[in-house]
Amino acid sequence: MSSLQKKETLLIVDDSKFQRVVIRQSLGEHFNFAEAVSGEECLQIMEKESDAIDLVLLDLVMPGIDGFEVLRRRQTMERFKDKPVIVDFWATWCGPCKMIAPVVDEIANEYEGKVVVCKCNVDDATDVPVEYRIRNIPTLLFFKGGELKDKLVGATTKAAIAEKIDKLL
Repeated sequence: MSSLQKKETLLIVDDSKFQRVVIRQSLGEHFNFAEAVSGEECLQIMEKESDAIDLVLLDLVMPGIDGFEVLRRRQTMERFKDKPVIVDFWATWCGPCKMIAPVVDEIANEYEGKVVVCKCNVDDATDVPVEYRIRNIPTLLFFKGGELKDKLVGATTKAAIAEKIDKLL
């Protein structure tokens, strides 16, 4: 990186100090950092300093306002209202999930800045799949403006995911 290039600011939202330290150590040379220990604090930072934050690394499972509630509320903030959010429900033991993981990563890279792509491990966040009636994985949920707009269940193609995203843009 050239010394004239501005480092992006990454907001780390995690209630675990250990996790925040590990992330800082792993990515320290690439980013400037801001930190929040709760969903509430994250929302305050996003409302007050949204122009200063380039990326958010969000722990989806936290006490109080969890990562999914942060995403819901973020969708109602004026600056983010039109940006779709895709949530990939998966598990480490799921073969089809492993098959589409690289496709979801490609989509995240190709639509960077236009779409927020999140992953939810159903074994770690058991209440969230219940809330959205996730019965099979992988499942991709597509949100816009804080509302569920569409979903894909099972292993799918990059073209099918892109088609759903393009309808939301």
